[in-house]
Amino acid sequence: MPRPVDLGRRIVREIGGTLLLFWRAWTRRPPPGEVLREVADLFVRTLPLNLAAMAFVGAVVMVDGGTQVERLFGDPAGVGPAVLELLVREFGPTFAAVIAATRIGAGIAAELSAMRVSEQIDALELTAADPIRELVAPRARAALLALVGLGFLSTLAAAYTGAWTARIAFGSRPGAFLDTSLVDRGDVLVALVKCVAFGLAIPVIAARAGLTASGGAPAVGRATTRGVVASIVAVVVIDLAVGAGALVLGV
Repeated sequence: MPRPVDLGRRIVREIGGTLLLFWRAWTRRPPPGEVLREVADLFVRTLPLNLAAMAFVGAVVMVDGGTQVERLFGDPAGVGPAVLELLVREFGPTFAAVIAATRIGAGIAAELSAMRVSEQIDALELTAADPIRELVAPRARAALLALVGLGFLSTLAAAYTGAWTARIAFGSRPGAFLDTSLVDRGDVLVALVKCVAFGLAIPVIAARAGLTASGGAPAVGRATTRGVVASIVAVVVIDLAVGAGALVLGV
């Protein structure tokens, strides 16, 4: 079992290495066309899972919220606007990011770790190519664009599924659930900030896990697991930080 001092040093080293990789990835211009190719790949790879999962999230939140409101007040009609605000501000971007971390983060970590243990990255360096520019920079920019789009589409999927669940379970009109009276610019701004922050963090954290892999073929699995776990932890921390910042600023 590692000592607390050693564990603290490891955490500081990982954070420092990730921040350095972030700076290097965003100060290098990726090859033309690579970003769009990566966006298409990440989006196609992740969108079906995101939409399916968020559809169930919308249904579950509506059933649970409507049941509790009906039990307390006898009429679940008023739960719609509150649930919609919660989906826009919190569940939409955050759940979408967690799901994306398991797909986008795992894919990036697995690809780069496989290239590291098979010495393909070493071969790039020997040819004077920059692995950060060629491999990390396109994925970082593509994941940012993908996360923003996934957050928006996942929120829509959850909202419309929740609306039809309210109709089936409680007899409410879908329009009553989709009432945006409680959703303001602050909620949309918080959601956008979260999506951007998740999109900046997940690919770099996953890339860091892949690039530091060592130890042969088993290292690919370890790096993938490490990248996914670290990405999900980052999503939770960012969610808390943005939420606390919004509370302090009164947004």
